[in-house]
Amino acid sequence: MNIRRELMLCLTAFALAALPSLGYAKGWYLIDPPTRKSELLCLEKRQATSEQCAIRLIDLDAPLSNWEQVFAFDSANECELSRVFTLQLARERQQGLQMNSSPQEQYNAHFFRWHSGSARCISMDDPRLTPGKN
Repeated sequence: MNIRRELMLCLTAFALAALPSLGYAKGWYLIDPPTRKSELLCLEKRQATSEQCAIRLIDLDAPLSNWEQVFAFDSANECELSRVFTLQLARERQQGLQMNSSPQEQYNAHFFRWHSGSARCISMDDPRLTPGKN
């Protein structure tokens, strides 16, 4: 199963469990950093290890207005619980890698771990979410 699909299934399950509160979310976003398209071929070009390529792909310097909204929550606590749950899932997946895993499997696990670890909870009224206000 590919990493994005696995992440979305987990987040969907979490969202369905919290549906009553998510229906009226007004307060907090869980956001993920964008990826650097220029680094997509890093692994294929063998420019670095799978973990180094995964880290280089995540654009932590991008303005928050360019980050992707994953979910909305009523409270900072709900958002943080979701962020921590996803990060723990990513860590477990990375730790479960076998020594004989393919470079692509290793890259996917590293990317999921670093991307999940970079997610942030941010108030919906944070001015940095507006383009040009970073």
